[in-house]
Amino acid sequence: MINFFLMNNNKKVTIYDLAKKLNYSPSTISRALNNHKSISKKSIRKIQKTAEELGYRPNTLAASLRNNSSKTIGILISKINRPFQATLITGIEKAARKANYNVIITQSDDNYENEVNNAKALFEAQVGGLIVSLGIETKDTTHFDE
Repeated sequence: MINFFLMNNNKKVTIYDLAKKLNYSPSTISRALNNHKSISKKSIRKIQKTAEELGYRPNTLAASLRNNSSKTIGILISKINRPFQATLITGIEKAARKANYNVIITQSDDNYENEVNNAKALFEAQVGGLIVSLGIETKDTTHFDE
């Protein structure tokens, strides 16, 4: 049996919510969540504890726009069940983890249209780079020009 988990539409807790609740500035909240040395250890513990209790999760998309780095690598593979592809993905994920990067994996099933759509989805997800194994049908690679 396959289970699918959908995100709920509840409002996400932001640093502004934490700032209001704790009576700190949003910049202090941000610094505390990043263990900045200008914030006392006591305040960091208090802010991080409250953030955890309220279910705060960093907005990685906003951070990637600020830092111009998504820390995410897209892998577009033709067929994931091929032994070489599986070994390749395992190696990429290990190296990415060591460098604190995340990996998003898509497969085209050797279908050119799927490959184009997957590349578009990865670009829209703001991946920092792509590792691609072209599909059998691929003759034109202009969808990677972006």
